[in-house]
Amino acid sequence: MSLSDFLIGSIQENAERERLSYDPKTGQRKKDFGDHIGDFIFQRGAALDKATKDAYVGNLEDTYGTQIRKYGSVVGGEDVDTLSRLSEKQLRNRLLSNKELKGARSEAGATTGKDITTFEDLDTPEAVRARASKLIKDERDGKEKKAENKEELRYRESVNRDDRIRSEGRLDRNLERQLSAENNKMQMQLEYARLSQADRQRTADRKDKAIMALLGGLGNLGAGFTI
Repeated sequence: MSLSDFLIGSIQENAERERLSYDPKTGQRKKDFGDHIGDFIFQRGAALDKATKDAYVGNLEDTYGTQIRKYGSVVGGEDVDTLSRLSEKQLRNRLLSNKELKGARSEAGATTGKDITTFEDLDTPEAVRARASKLIKDERDGKEKKAENKEELRYRESVNRDDRIRSEGRLDRNLERQLSAENNKMQMQLEYARLSQADRQRTADRKDKAIMALLGGLGNLGAGFTI
């Protein structure tokens, strides 16, 4: 055992005591006049500072190790320098915040159906929830727009179908009128032909009657000469 061990205890023993006076803001133990004298006499300052820092970090890891490993990806993992700059209160707050952040990311992934990496660039639960809400809204708006487009397409198809039916109806009516006009024209032509034939027949009948009358008159005249 060295003289320094005999007088003030080992570096590790002192570090465990000094851990309570460790200041994460400065990364060193708080020193009073006696500490400075002891460091000077026993030349233990640098070694004790390091041991105190390690003891401080070790205590945080012992106390919060499970949570650090679970949520440490945002805290900074088990990196000594990261933990040595945090007070116990700051570490608790970070772990709590990171737990909420991780939970928000998981919830957002489950709610939106997106991969959790979609939210890994966001560092607050509020930002994660805001993006999730926007994704859900965008998806809902997209579905509504798609439904509106589908409805509009059905409407246009219905209008086009009605227009086609009306157009086909007009064509049918036009065709019927055209056929009716053609039929009337044919009937008129047949009637004209019949009347013309009738006129020719009457004319022929009159001629026949005139010839028969003439022949009858000639026959009577011949009979008179014979008598």
